[in-house]
Amino acid sequence: MMRNLISAALTTAALTTAAFTLFPAPALADDAPPDHGRIAERAVEAHILPRYAAFAEASEALLEASQSCDVATLRQSYHASFDAWMGVQHIAIGPVEAEMRRFAIAFWPDTKGFTRKALGPLIAAEDPVIDDPVAFAKLSVAARGLLALERLLFDEKGPRPLAPGYRCRLAQAIARDLETSAAALLAGWRGEAGFQRTLLTPGPENALYPAPEDVTRALFTSLDGGLQALIDLRLGRPLGSFETPRPKRAEAWRSRRSLRNVAQSLEALQALYAQAFAPALSDDERARIDAAFARTRDMIDRGPTPLSSAVASPQTRFQIEAIQSQLAALQRRLRGTLAPALGVSLGFNALDGD
Repeated sequence: MMRNLISAALTTAALTTAAFTLFPAPALADDAPPDHGRIAERAVEAHILPRYAAFAEASEALLEASQSCDVATLRQSYHASFDAWMGVQHIAIGPVEAEMRRFAIAFWPDTKGFTRKALGPLIAAEDPVIDDPVAFAKLSVAARGLLALERLLFDEKGPRPLAPGYRCRLAQAIARDLETSAAALLAGWRGEAGFQRTLLTPGPENALYPAPEDVTRALFTSLDGGLQALIDLRLGRPLGSFETPRPKRAEAWRSRRSLRNVAQSLEALQALYAQAFAPALSDDERARIDAAFARTRDMIDRGPTPLSSAVASPQTRFQIEAIQSQLAALQRRLRGTLAPALGVSLGFNALDGD
């Protein structure tokens, strides 16, 4: 195991070094140094706040849809909420780090089957804890969020009616909890006391961001970490190996939206790049990066679905591997050109650690 970890670390280091060799130092827009303050403003105003607002709005609609307990209606709102979450889940800083909110919204990867283990006893005992929003919020994150709701709405044995009864109330509890979390995230960013102020006012008194470039580094790390999650988790986990693919390790495979999540995550990452970082580059460099994003999007759009079936078939898994390779090439280009242009190196991201 240790040998594999060391090998992976050396490979990553080699790829990073190669990226800087393959992509020479890029030209800045107008040869001007990066304006870190403007980068932060663009990220907050054009990207982060609108997307958290969209997630809050989708979560409100999900809560309203849950009142009918109609499976078809709930499935539609579930997809809309998941879409909105994929639009902002790559922002790995700020209020989402508090109270395990990220996992309470989407507990994945679930390597030990904790969601099944958490929901099973609740349903079997018809535990009334789901009727108390405060008590429900204290349950394991595995019993909450979009992936728990997916289990109720996309059961492997086929659609099961939610109304009337306990399963209906459980879906309502999950929707209510999601709406509360989404509203808290948006409120945590907004206002004079919100995290936007922390991001927009770096300085000696700012414990998180003592210098303007620290904000840019954190935002770039969110961009890079989002790409790493696509490569290692959303594609790497279900791909497994050629001999042993792991289709049921794909994110949201029950609802057949695994590749949809990849596409929407990439769209959000491209938006962060375009809205926050692209103005720091020359026209030529922006064109090259835009082309790299376009190639990657096109491969995903033409990719076989559902992902869980594609990785298990020798005839289609090569297409998923090609998407993974293209994403890695895009990441190397951004590391080799954008990071130097911004004057930053990578910080820790959500995939670092044990």
